[in-house]
Amino acid sequence: MNTIWRLLGYMIRYPRWILLSILGMLGMVAMQFMVPWLTRYVIDIAIIEQQWQLLLPLALAVVGAVILRSAFVFARRYASAYLGQSVIYELRNEMYRHLHELPFSFYDRAQTGQLMSRVTEDVETMRRFLGFGVVNIIRCIFMFFGVLIFLLYINYELTLLVLLTAPPLVITVRMFSGRVRPMYRELQRRFADLNIALQENVGAVRVVRSFAREDHEIDKFDAHNWGYLTQNVATVRNWAFFFPAMRTISEVGTIIILWYGGRQVIMGTMTIGWLVAYNQYLTMLLGPLRMMGWLVNLTERAIASGQRVFDVLDTKSEMEEKPDAAELEQIEGHIEMEDLWFRYDEDGKWILRGINLDARPGQRIALLGATGAGKSTLINMLPRFYDPSHGRVVLDGRDLRDVTINSLRRNIGMVMQDTFSYRGHLRGSLCYSVTYL
Repeated sequence: MNTIWRLLGYMIRYPRWILLSILGMLGMVAMQFMVPWLTRYVIDIAIIEQQWQLLLPLALAVVGAVILRSAFVFARRYASAYLGQSVIYELRNEMYRHLHELPFSFYDRAQTGQLMSRVTEDVETMRRFLGFGVVNIIRCIFMFFGVLIFLLYINYELTLLVLLTAPPLVITVRMFSGRVRPMYRELQRRFADLNIALQENVGAVRVVRSFAREDHEIDKFDAHNWGYLTQNVATVRNWAFFFPAMRTISEVGTIIILWYGGRQVIMGTMTIGWLVAYNQYLTMLLGPLRMMGWLVNLTERAIASGQRVFDVLDTKSEMEEKPDAAELEQIEGHIEMEDLWFRYDEDGKWILRGINLDARPGQRIALLGATGAGKSTLINMLPRFYDPSHGRVVLDGRDLRDVTINSLRRNIGMVMQDTFSYRGHLRGSLCYSVTYL
């Protein structure tokens, strides 16, 4: 539930739209309550008592209630959709910004396809929950208890009989919830694996073709695709079993009305108008219970997706600046590395051991070594893409950890070996001060 509370924490930043959504929901429910009440008067007074002059006013009142309900539905849906879109806009930007702040060590472990899946598919699942799920949960709770009061007022004996179907329905919903959550987590993971396979092969299509590995990569993608399909089918099978079961249990209430309510009409303790109104109210009561399955389905998917998104947002950057870090202005370029040791993981092997280096301004330094010897890692210490596990890097007599990261990187020019250019004009890529080899 912590994931849900965190999502709701984003929503409260938009109180105006929350208020509009709630008012629209309350107005819609009120008009929905009016229709069965007016129907009872049409049957018992206008028709049974043959007061024909009341038919037109009562029919117009029903039409008016339906029109007002439609207006409130529009307001509720528009407000909740705007609310959901606004929250996800903010969350997506926050996640994208956070990805730019994470250190290189995070990207050494993360996979691009997984991250893309979290920013797109998982965030979209959360939007559906925020835009439609939250307000419908509130509406279902309000509808259930509001209609229950009406039913108890109309006929408490019949209502107590109908409520006998509630415990089996609640048990079925809990069983559905317990089984569907891990299935959706696995579904999201398989979708991310599918994204990874697609991203890697599209990005490396020239390499694949150069080595005539098309068939191998197609088979590998097919395996991921089949895994996603089978997990989807398993999830749908679970959904297809429980939803009809919940609907069947809820329909037992209609059988009770026809049997017990019909007997009361025959004995004269209940009018036909009240029986029709009661049946309409019961439909309104069972609607939220039936919708519980859909809402549980939506909520569980949102929780699974939210956990994946918040896992990224909760990842702390290892490159934290000191509170008193100074801005780096003019530099001379004197670099010193003092007893520098480095490893990527705390329990991993040492990549660099006891490196000492003194590079003075104007000197040209070349680092030679076998692949994997740590040349790139050593260079990446200069702009603080990594920090030493032991020792320090000094620039003009100042430890790099004593200056702000942005000011440090503004004073460093780099020529990258990776070929990459941004979409758009060539000028935009050149402005990054990167030369592609």
